[in-house]
Amino acid sequence: MLHGLSITSCSHSSPTSLAPSSPPSPSTSRVDVSPLVYSHVRNLRGIISSNYYQMPTSDVERLAQPLGTLATQYLTSHGYGTSDVTMIVRIRQHACDNDQFVLDLARCGMTIAEAKSLLVLIAQCKQ
Repeated sequence: MLHGLSITSCSHSSPTSLAPSSPPSPSTSRVDVSPLVYSHVRNLRGIISSNYYQMPTSDVERLAQPLGTLATQYLTSHGYGTSDVTMIVRIRQHACDNDQFVLDLARCGMTIAEAKSLLVLIAQCKQ
């Protein structure tokens, strides 16, 4: 899908110039950039690495199913691994209420804001 993508620089004209600028020449329009990241690999504490190609996600999708479709999609697209998804599902199953779920995930390293967002996604599937 992204094969052959070239990134060109944007030419910004000065505020006093209203005349159209000429197109950049091919030799000056390329910008050196790092490789495009396909996805990040995360754990509960944050991003731990990056993938430059698609990785299989079927194990994560299977493990996250008890959390619902939206939460599964979120965890998969954000690169969570199987051990963290297993922990999230276990915490959800044993939490006596939503506040405990959020605090338990925060104790494992997930930010409170992300844990609350995940909780909203889980709740959407339960309605």
